[in-house]
Amino acid sequence: MNTSPKQSHRELFLLIPGVLLVAFMHLWKLTSIPGGFNVDEIAIAYDAKCLAQFGVNRSGISYPFYLPNYGGSQAPLYTYSLVILFRLVGASKLALRLVAAFYAFLGAFFGYRFAALVWPDSKKKYLWLYLYAIIPVFTMETRYAMDSHLLMSVSMIALYFAASALSRDRVRDYVAAGLAFGLCLYSYALAHFLVPVALLFLVIYRFRLNPFPFKKILAFVIPLFLLAIPHVCFQLVNLGILNDFQIWKFTFIKPSLARSSEFDLSHFWLGWISLFRFTLGFDHLNYCNLKLFGTMYYLSVPFILAGIGLSIRDVIRSFKNRECDPSAICLFWFLAIFF
Repeated sequence: MNTSPKQSHRELFLLIPGVLLVAFMHLWKLTSIPGGFNVDEIAIAYDAKCLAQFGVNRSGISYPFYLPNYGGSQAPLYTYSLVILFRLVGASKLALRLVAAFYAFLGAFFGYRFAALVWPDSKKKYLWLYLYAIIPVFTMETRYAMDSHLLMSVSMIALYFAASALSRDRVRDYVAAGLAFGLCLYSYALAHFLVPVALLFLVIYRFRLNPFPFKKILAFVIPLFLLAIPHVCFQLVNLGILNDFQIWKFTFIKPSLARSSEFDLSHFWLGWISLFRFTLGFDHLNYCNLKLFGTMYYLSVPFILAGIGLSIRDVIRSFKNRECDPSAICLFWFLAIFF
């Protein structure tokens, strides 16, 4: 459907201020707000500088797949993105935090595209961009050089391509979705649990819509499988099934501090309570949000709860009617986190 020049100008009038607001919130005084360094920021910067200059981390290990950090490991995406940037422009605090800002912009771009996919003829897609710019958690988490924070931005890429594959049913969208979910695995170790659960919901939903052609299954599975291979190797080392080993320059080593004990029934109810307390209230970590404002602003809590309820209603309806609802993947991702 063609849009008139007047309508295009009106859309640009809504879009450009939103883009500028996102840029301002993520770039203004990036090196001084927040002040100082978080201890994990220092670890990432030090490892990235050593890898960029010498090809080993601060402990002298050649390109560790998961950085040992202080014993509990750091996911590789942030550190190795920073290695590339350090080699291009040199080591600096600005470069350290520009990686977070870069992924924040990717999150904004693909989040907006997701909104445009769900509401193609509505101004709601512009509202999403403005909310992304001002909601505390989106700004706080993308101003710190923290490996775990990248999951938020990278998951937006995965959700967009998954929704696009559901609604458009093109092979290239399945390939992109497989790559994007594979990239999530590199952003934070928790994605090793989230991605399989979310994909289980997604596959069941996709089969319900209509038969899943083998060609499209391969288009999704092959890129995801290839990107997942290093993580399978890392988990085998982490579980003690394999000894530490090296492939080419990359080293797979077992962390000295295992956090797998956190995944047991003693944390079950505490995890659910914490999920809602941190999301609807405020996180106990002051580098994620501020108690004064909350994670998503306290005013937004009833809208969040209403949105979850409406999503459940719409997805159940689409499941019964075998009609695609691209927003279903957001619900599946939430359920994966919930479980």
